Amino acid sequence: MAIRLDNAPLEFNQLDQHARVHRALEVARRVLAPTGRLVFGIRCDGRDYGPHEIDGLLNRSISEFEDLEFISARSETVVVEALVSSRAAISETFAAVRRVSELLNAGQIAPAMETLLACLEIWGKTHEAMVQSAAIAQLDFERILVGQRPLIDGLKDIVGHLRSLRDAVDAKDYVSLSDVLHYELDDMLTGWENVLDRLIQEIRGRDEASASHAVHP
Repeated sequence: MAIRLDNAPLEFNQLDQHARVHRALEVARRVLAPTGRLVFGIRCDGRDYGPHEIDGLLNRSISEFEDLEFISARSETVVVEALVSSRAAISETFAAVRRVSELLNAGQIAPAMETLLACLEIWGKTHEAMVQSAAIAQLDFERILVGQRPLIDGLKDIVGHLRSLRDAVDAKDYVSLSDVLHYELDDMLTGWENVLDRLIQEIRGRDEASASHAVHP
């Protein structure tokens, strides 16, 4: 089998045919570390997997594929793509939240909790994407403004809404949970969209400024 990074053979030691894809990914990331680039996707036997599909590949054996290629991109590109995908996922949960509230009001607790858990997974991944993006792009959440407020304050609002949601779930207080979903979650999700939009704008602005400086020193 062939393992490549950006169409060049990937050199590695102590990686046998039974190794998992995540081990090869670690090697690719070490090679890229000095370059400022990140793994953006993986191509397996001609099929491309984007940033949000990679997780499903990581525990598969490299022996399952005849050709495994890691595709890199500039860190700014990877970060923006992750945030844009997260923003789209957040927007999709508006309808799901309303569905959870309807199911709770109808006394259908099990399907309501199943849908809510799916939303919580999306929100958790979004939070993770934001934290990772901030670290990669070296963002200062206290300096960046969303409207007239520091971005960090918007994040605190989101955490407050999620805490109310968690407390209601833990207490199995489905009346309070329905109220939180009905009266608070739209504000939380809208706030999250605004925060993500601002982060994307900040990173794109820095990238454009850097490119302009490179062209016109």
